[in-house]
Amino acid sequence: MSSAGPLVTIGVPIYRSADMVAETLDSIRAQTFTRYRVLMSVDGGDQESAEVARAYTDDPRFELHVHETQLGWTGNINWCAAAARTRYFQYWQHDDLAEPDYIANLYRVLKKRPDAAVAYCDVRWFQEGDRITAEDSVEGDALSRIHEMIDRPRWTPFRGLIRTEAVRRAGPLRTLPHKSAMEDLVWNIKLGGHGALLRVPGAMYLKRIHANSLSTDWNRWSDETRTRDVWMAFGSGALQAIWPHVRTPQERWQALLRLFERLALPEAGRWSFYTAVTATEAHCSMFVAEALSVFERIGVPTLRSDLGIELERLTERLTDRLMGAAPRARTWASLDLLNGWRDFGAQYATTAYCIGQDGWVSLKGQIKGGDATAGTHLAYLPPNAAPAEAHLFLAPTWSGTALIGVDTSGAVYAHTPADAVFTVLDGIRFPVR
Repeated sequence: MSSAGPLVTIGVPIYRSADMVAETLDSIRAQTFTRYRVLMSVDGGDQESAEVARAYTDDPRFELHVHETQLGWTGNINWCAAAARTRYFQYWQHDDLAEPDYIANLYRVLKKRPDAAVAYCDVRWFQEGDRITAEDSVEGDALSRIHEMIDRPRWTPFRGLIRTEAVRRAGPLRTLPHKSAMEDLVWNIKLGGHGALLRVPGAMYLKRIHANSLSTDWNRWSDETRTRDVWMAFGSGALQAIWPHVRTPQERWQALLRLFERLALPEAGRWSFYTAVTATEAHCSMFVAEALSVFERIGVPTLRSDLGIELERLTERLTDRLMGAAPRARTWASLDLLNGWRDFGAQYATTAYCIGQDGWVSLKGQIKGGDATAGTHLAYLPPNAAPAEAHLFLAPTWSGTALIGVDTSGAVYAHTPADAVFTVLDGIRFPVR
């Protein structure tokens, strides 16, 4: 490899690893790809580890930085990433190793795929266990990649070769209670919003597993409060990844519902850090309310305003869906109107929908005042009330009639121009999906 300027910044956060970090730095120095810069970032004034690392500064590619204050693992990685001035960035754990062609193989793949955010390989565990972790590539459009990463989180891309531009766009790791557990998974989800994640087959990265490692500690946790807190924090980070890619209230509602189903409903073959007990409506409602509070506090502060719905109503709708039931304690549920449409008022029925025992959905109400242009969404139904196939209905209006459509996503829309003086939804009825 050419001796021209560096293309890769390797961030090595170091803390209490004086007995292992030399082996790690030797592994980096043995790489056949040589156009790199190494940031040896020693946390918490750990002088013993710093002394070991200092011996490597005779190589001008290796820089030593000692932080007297405690950054923590997330803060130290963030510092390394922020200091990167090269085209690519790589996080290298202070006690891990790699095969000599590790960086070279990942670099070759990324160079050929400008649409990719990261290239990563399989991981072989060693020392206290011998196994291989292989996690498939994630491609497709941004939202598809994010949903796939939420459904089946992958941690190995975190140790891959990442485009520095994608690092910047994904943003820093969050520093949270409970040792920021699973924040690497959250960050990988965010990374998925900015490019494909490409697996390079072969166990070229060697992860040391030992009793004092963070991942070992996380996997020992069993108390419900801590695991629930971490799982909800995971959800809030996943929501941060999703939100820039959903624009309308309907898209946001669908995304939020899908996320809650992922968090609360177990599914065979799908990993969960915490299994929410949703056997009773009260417990499910409590889980939803608590998770929404966490989402607003450390995820998306504008969640309610973005959805245009009050917290109590949002909790109710999510609980209904997770319980797999029709709206609770009433026959009819109010329909959330969009684009300036509102109830006509006076003696006319409030706009609402109902799921009958026969599995058919009925709408009722008279609306006015909104955008009547063809194609405009008038309202949206929750996913459990969406039709099995798209339908068109002839609806009375002030000026005559209009065709009102209901599509499989639950959108109720004006197929032909509606009438802002009034448009009637009574009589719209279809089988549920």
